[in-house]
This record gives sequence, C-alpha cells and structure tokens, in this order.
Amino acid sequence: MSDDPESHPPEPARSAQSRGLRDSSRGRRLLGLTGLVVGLLALQLWMAWPLGGRDLTRAGGGEPSPAVQGLASALETRPALEAIGQDTVRNSRDGSLLVRVPAGPFLMGSDDAEAYDDEKPLHQVVLEEFWIGKHAVTNQQFQRFVSQTGYPAGRRWRDSAAEGGGRAPVVHVSWKDAQAYCTWAGLRLPTEAEWEKAARGTSGRKFPWGDRWEPDRAWFFENSDGRVHPVDTRPQGASPYGCLNMAGNIWEWTMSVYRPLPYDPHDGREDPESSDPRTSRGGAWYTYSRSLRCSRRCPEIPTVRGNSFGFRVAASPAREAP
Repeated sequence: MSDDPESHPPEPARSAQSRGLRDSSRGRRLLGLTGLVVGLLALQLWMAWPLGGRDLTRAGGGEPSPAVQGLASALETRPALEAIGQDTVRNSRDGSLLVRVPAGPFLMGSDDAEAYDDEKPLHQVVLEEFWIGKHAVTNQQFQRFVSQTGYPAGRRWRDSAAEGGGRAPVVHVSWKDAQAYCTWAGLRLPTEAEWEKAARGTSGRKFPWGDRWEPDRAWFFENSDGRVHPVDTRPQGASPYGCLNMAGNIWEWTMSVYRPLPYDPHDGREDPESSDPRTSRGGAWYTYSRSLRCSRRCPEIPTVRGNSFGFRVAASPAREAP
C-alpha cells in the first residue's frame, strides 16, 4: 500500500463547513474582507446541505440541568487526581486515567510536503507541565455524566454506544457537550498545543509512533470497518507519553479556537467563552494517513455533533495535582 496520499482516492470530506472555515481563515490573511465573505458563504452552504464522510447534527436548544449550570469554566476547576504511578493519575470523579507531559519546548506545526497551509509553519512552543487523558472519554464515562446530571446530550450518542459498547469512545458530542462533561469531572479540554505535544513528543515526529506510516498502528479508512473501536486498542500506536489512538479512530475536540499558526495562547484562541470555530485533531476511522499526522488540524462549529467527534480530557499543571 502506498504511503503517498495522492495515490488514494479523495478522502471523505469532514464537512463542507470545515473546508469553508479553513478557506475563510486563509482568505482573511490573503484577501481580507473578500476571504471572510467567501467563508461565510461556505458556512451557509453547509447549513443548507451537509456533506462528507460524517453524520452531522447540531446540538439541541435544551438547557443543561442545574447540576451543570452555573459552574465555573472548566479551565478554572481543579482536578481530583489520585496518583497510581510515577507518571499516571486517576481522576476520581470520572475514572479517567491521565498521563504526565513534562514542561518544556516542542516542535508544533509542519513544513513537510504533506502539510496543509494551516499547519505551517513548523515552530517551537514552550508549555508548562500538564496531564492529559491516556485515551478518549468512553461511552461508559459519558453515560455516568448524563445519568448524574440530566444533561441534554441528545440521542445519537446513545445509538452509537449501543453499537460500539461501553469501552468505545463517545461520539456525536459537540464541543459544548465536551465542555459540560469536563466541568462536571473537574477537568478541561486540552489546548491544541497540549494535544499536539502529547501526540508527537518534542522532536516533531509525523505520527505518534514515529515518522514512518505503519497502518497497523491506527484505525483509519482501510481497516476500521466503518466504525469506531475501543479506546484501549492499537497500543502499538501509543504516543511518546503513552496516549492511545491519537492518530485515527475519532476526531478530538480541543479547547482552542481555530486560528492561524504560529500558536499564541494570548491571542484569544484559548477564550472559553468564544463562539468561534474550535480546532479538532487526530483524524478518524474514515480518513487516510495524511489526516492522521500529528500536525493535522481542522475547524468545526462548537455546536456540531458528528459520528466521528469525541474528546479526551486534560488537567492543570502538575503543581495543582497531588
């Protein structure tokens, strides 16, 4: 099997919306107002005619129950972490296992031939120490959240859970759903930079396991059988810090607003109150290898629920952990 993405048929599109948002971002940089108009038109087209390799719905207008209303932003809550190893903790509120990612610099973005424009440039980013989920949040965990809070998460995730089982990653969840879960659990979503460092380490490797594409290390178009798989499968594809399935299986929401690189955490992209598109990462069960690279990034509207959208959790720097 060729590793050249151009040798494959076109990858099923994430959505016309994603393409329009990326095009509009590029247009703002190159053409100013004209690019913005083009992006808005693309978004309107998507709203009228959803396309691509995903089943998309928008979150309903129901309000969260009092159990999740009025809580502080997930960025401001403190985790309830219990050490179970030198570099692993368990969050007692939802059972998530989190691994430690040390403080320091790493290479973010890409300058290789496969990189899309929004992945450029390759640049150095320095992060504080943080914790991140060893794997994505499961149907079982999300069921506990919904049962305890009465959160109106819709029904599509339940249909997927019935098919995939409790250990499969929850999908059909929006960014706002993921935020609500994190608030309940005392955790947060990882920033885009945190997600990428956890996936590729410090050296800028192309995939979580290295620079060479190896199809048996990820769930993707050619081996997924058109569905998600349990979160603890494909251990041979683990990242340098032990995170599983950061290439393939599901797209994962991050905290970050979708904005051009270089990454700047102070430019408003980490504003939890922004209604702008958020960045998702990781590729999914229906994508080819080009979208499974650690630097691949895509924009999505925060209220969209799709059959490949899930998330993993993160926690504050280690100084706030036991």
